[in-house]
Amino acid sequence: MKAAFHTFGCRLNQLETEALADGFRHARFDIVPIGEEALVYVINTCTVTSKSEQKARGIIRRLSREYDSSLVIVTGCYAQMEEDLIDSLGPNVFAVPLREKDLLLDFAFYLMNRPPEEGTAPVEEARSWFRDNRRSDEPPEARFRFVPDDFTYHTRAYVKIQDGCDNSCAYCRVTLARGASVSLDHRAVLERVRLLEEKGFAEVTLTGVNIDSYRSGDTALPGLLLYLLENTSAIRLRLSSLDPDTFTPELARAVSHERVCPYFHLSVQSGSDHVLGEMNRRYGREDVFRAVALLRETKVDPFLSADIIVGFPGETEEMFADTMDLMDRAQFSRAHVFPYSPRPGTPAYDRKDGVTQSLITERTSRLRKAMARSQSRYARSWEGRELDVIWEKEEEGFLFGLSGNYLSCRKPAGAGAGLGSCERVRAVTYDGRRGEMMCESL
Repeated sequence: MKAAFHTFGCRLNQLETEALADGFRHARFDIVPIGEEALVYVINTCTVTSKSEQKARGIIRRLSREYDSSLVIVTGCYAQMEEDLIDSLGPNVFAVPLREKDLLLDFAFYLMNRPPEEGTAPVEEARSWFRDNRRSDEPPEARFRFVPDDFTYHTRAYVKIQDGCDNSCAYCRVTLARGASVSLDHRAVLERVRLLEEKGFAEVTLTGVNIDSYRSGDTALPGLLLYLLENTSAIRLRLSSLDPDTFTPELARAVSHERVCPYFHLSVQSGSDHVLGEMNRRYGREDVFRAVALLRETKVDPFLSADIIVGFPGETEEMFADTMDLMDRAQFSRAHVFPYSPRPGTPAYDRKDGVTQSLITERTSRLRKAMARSQSRYARSWEGRELDVIWEKEEEGFLFGLSGNYLSCRKPAGAGAGLGSCERVRAVTYDGRRGEMMCESL
């Protein structure tokens, strides 16, 4: 039997899809690309923007129509928020909310042992099984069952250390979908990182919904990093998104270690104090500048990226100019720029002072163009310098990889270190058209 997977959204969703695919593989399913015929299609969804939900509905409807004897399982944050709507997208579509997402790991074995009759969609079998195994409450440990032995869709490894969020940002319904913050015990985190190191992974990304809220007893994120560094020998640690106000001197000391990648992604959202206040963020623009200054004191020329929301209700041209100014003065190398998307159930949803779509589009374009120039400047500043690169794939006589500071790199295959290894190389020249740094072995 065959299963196929497709992911929308964040690194956490990507990790959980990896674990689900690995679970189906252990149940003796063959994992195939989403465009091939399969018995089961698993779509892991996101609810951050209406666009991601729209794209999800499109692929769900298409799979339901083209493979009407297959089971189309939809999980993730969108499935948590709109279970009934998703169930209505096709007769063979079945929504699995977040509180039951981990049960898909068990359902794979059940389905392999009880295959449906040929030519029939197993949707009723799925409904019956989940109804019989449904829990009234989700045990905290269920959120951390997503531990892949191997990674089908990524060459780098991830470990989920945290889930949920205690913030109440006016634009976001991830908190509504995933609930309060919970953390994986620090000893369990170490066990998972050690296992990856033993398997030969050169790098692991620590991920979650809001990892700066990590707490395991008295151990917060800085203590976790030091604990992992002290009890592993070689594996490189990379952090997912951080809020600017949580980057403290204590965290700076922890990330100063040479095995913590010099790449940091800050959840900035706006450079305007007024907009940040309206968003119910817990910091101001000066906190962003302080975090950036501390990062630059801690690491040599780190790659800094940010999330920015353009067109939040009430955003004036002057407020947007504050964002452009912040990104320029702080010298961010990249930004994930999101046009504001009203999300049902959030405080900002019913606001009447929305920015026109044409203005949002124009501002988004301006910021993206500025960030493209900034990323090119940063990359070119590394020409002639040395980088540590993990080589992730080989195509047409070249190795391709990612440096510690998040530069896409390539070099001719056959020289120096090979696929899967971490190598110190010299950055020769940046190809702006391809967005890649051409490198040579030392």
